Amino acid sequence: CLYCPRQHECPGRTQLARTAVANLELATGQESPMTPARAAALYPQLQLVEKIAQQCRFAIRSVIEVSGAQPLGDGRELVLEESHREDIVLAEGLDAICATLHTDRWIEIAPALKVIKTRLLDMVAERAQRGQKGKAKEALMDALREAGAIETTTIKTLAIRRIEKEIADV
Repeated sequence: CLYCPRQHECPGRTQLARTAVANLELATGQESPMTPARAAALYPQLQLVEKIAQQCRFAIRSVIEVSGAQPLGDGRELVLEESHREDIVLAEGLDAICATLHTDRWIEIAPALKVIKTRLLDMVAERAQRGQKGKAKEALMDALREAGAIETTTIKTLAIRRIEKEIADV
């Protein structure tokens, strides 16, 4: 189904989505309380609805990108808005930053800087000798941990995983 070109018009997928949405609508009602077991049972259906919604959003976005704004009929229109995010390229802007802050010391501007871990580790891997990339990355991470340069943030996400069966001692 995932790669089927007719997935947006498949009757089986449509019925599956309708059932999932109906179950989720029932779950949000006052008549049936959300129990832990019910929440766990509904989560895969929620994932399905989210996936279908994501695919639908992508399809709608593609159509609006090609055809332009479309009226909704209630005085509003669906448009593809463009916004911009500015990122500072430190290598190019360091002189301007230091001049503005009247300093030439990295430590004074460090609180405003953020290192992207994956990019840094990619750079380490690029410079490491063949067969030593993993060791070089781990060495850097160990050194950063030892220096107290790692801040850990805990992120909780819902996930579905297999239950590991306990093996009884025989």
